[in-house]
Amino acid sequence: PDGGRTPRYHDRPGRLHPPRPALLTQLAVLAVIRIRHITIKSIMNKINAFIGQWNTHESGIVTFPSGAQIRGRPLRYYKTSRDSPDHILILSSFYPHHPPEAEVRWIKWPDFFLPVNELEARRALELTLERAAYSRVDIACRGGVGRTGTALACIAILDGMDPVSALKFIRDTYHPRAAETPWQRRYISNFAPTP
Repeated sequence: PDGGRTPRYHDRPGRLHPPRPALLTQLAVLAVIRIRHITIKSIMNKINAFIGQWNTHESGIVTFPSGAQIRGRPLRYYKTSRDSPDHILILSSFYPHHPPEAEVRWIKWPDFFLPVNELEARRALELTLERAAYSRVDIACRGGVGRTGTALACIAILDGMDPVSALKFIRDTYHPRAAETPWQRRYISNFAPTP
């Protein structure tokens, strides 16, 4: 009935034309041209964003023994930065008036002191460590040193380190003045890992 000719893609209703070899060659040339303009750093940044990890060359990133990465920041950082995380744990006396564009968890934790509700703080730190395994997570306080350093040291304890090693680890990898006050250091030494 079709006169002996073999049907082609365009003869069948609802079918698309197969790609022509010339078109494939043009696309390959365009792809090569675009690849020349991409740097290795930009490729790594895109891969890290895709898999939910921070670029380890950036300051403030702590990589824990389990491989989880958490970035510590002062709250003022989010006013100008476009590099926002997926989740932020904010440690402050009051909920921020203009929170960053991310999922925000807030813990009432006055400056230079300890969290008001220690059980709630523990749950938030455990959740932060869990999320850091698959997404980009920040911990932030006003200055990004005392409360943030204390929280990072507690997360290191949750990750399996002892309190003395955890504080030394955070001071070596994050900030030398992390956990600024004696009661913050005592809080770290009394923070027990999850049973």
